[in-house]
Amino acid sequence: MFNRQQSITRARAVDLSSTDDTMPANSPTRAVFVGTGGTLIVELAGAPGVSVTYKVQSGTRQQISVSKFIKSGTTAADIVAEF
Repeated sequence: MFNRQQSITRARAVDLSSTDDTMPANSPTRAVFVGTGGTLIVELAGAPGVSVTYKVQSGTRQQISVSKFIKSGTTAADIVAEF
C-alpha cells in the first residue's frame, strides 16, 4: 500500500462524462479534491464493488482512498484524483 504521510506526487482530472472512472490497478487515490460540491459516489480501495456516497462542499479535499468514481448519481464536479 502507501504511507499517507507522504506528499501527493501526481494528480489527474476525473472524467465522468461518459462512464465510471477507474483508477489504475494497485494505485488508489491518496485524496480527492472537489472543485464544485455535490454528491460524490465512489468505491473505496478496501471495498471493491461497494459504493459509498459522500456529500461534499466546493473546494474541499477528501482524504479517501478511491479505486473507482461512479458516474450514476455523482453531482459533484471539477474532481481531481490525487496520488
